[in-house]
Amino acid sequence: MFIWESHIEMPSYLQDRLIKSFEHHSRFWNTEDELFVLQPDDKLIAPITTYNNLSHFTKVEGLLDFYADIVKKMMKEIGMYKRCKYGFELWAQYYNSKTYGHIPHDHFNGSEIISFNHIIKPSKNKCFYFLNDDQEKNYYGKQDSGHFYAWPPWRVHGVERVEEENTNRLIVAGNVSLYEYVMLNGKKLVNK
Repeated sequence: MFIWESHIEMPSYLQDRLIKSFEHHSRFWNTEDELFVLQPDDKLIAPITTYNNLSHFTKVEGLLDFYADIVKKMMKEIGMYKRCKYGFELWAQYYNSKTYGHIPHDHFNGSEIISFNHIIKPSKNKCFYFLNDDQEKNYYGKQDSGHFYAWPPWRVHGVERVEEENTNRLIVAGNVSLYEYVMLNGKKLVNK
């Protein structure tokens, strides 16, 4: 169940800048785009994430503007752009066969109205899933390069481990938060 979805390829120069921004994680990096390397004890490691680090994206020239345009387009198409004031946050995550996935979770803390995921570098297997009340996993969407999809932030979702070796799965995720909303009758709701 998606609120909105589109196919939007990230320009290669932005991909390069985003990948370069992860270089401070040097123990996972080599020049052949093998972001993760096998650790000496051969155990799974955590995926690299920039969650709760918006400043990470301010260092990637052009990336915030790229996503501001996408979020604006989405808000216009779902009929919210002219009726609200909103903000958004972003983070990126890198996964591969040497990392574990992401346990089921949601993104709702009270002001979020939309969560989204943008697949920059896909894996062959569909990793992203929604979880229903019977603990069944549903793998919606194409999950290929450029697939951008948005869903309600209260929806429980998770990420499976990447199965194939020598594949780095890179995504940018985020939330849109509502600050002010004007109802059709003109009444304003303000989120403090």
